[in-house]
Amino acid sequence: MTRSLGRASLSIDYAATHERPPAGAADGQQLRRYALALPLGRDGNATLAYRDVSGRGGFANPGRNLAGSLRKRFANGNELFLNYGPPAADKTLDRWILKYLVRLGGAL
Repeated sequence: MTRSLGRASLSIDYAATHERPPAGAADGQQLRRYALALPLGRDGNATLAYRDVSGRGGFANPGRNLAGSLRKRFANGNELFLNYGPPAADKTLDRWILKYLVRLGGAL
């Protein structure tokens, strides 16, 4: 579900898996994901995301994670990205990633 909050948007996702194998106990897993996205002018945006996985059934390891990102596109087409924490990890990692993308030739 996504809702507009003025210029920003809020996204909320929920998913659940219930497994009942032919032999063994039933198991399941729940995913809750929240994201807030903000435009930063015409050529940029910022996102803050929180992810919570509980239960051992399914494919992902249980855990909670916080991640954020900033993106800015410049007039020459180059882009700057700044990210904190990987969005799909099972815990928040104190990791910053800075990337500058240089576009050579071609049209946008």
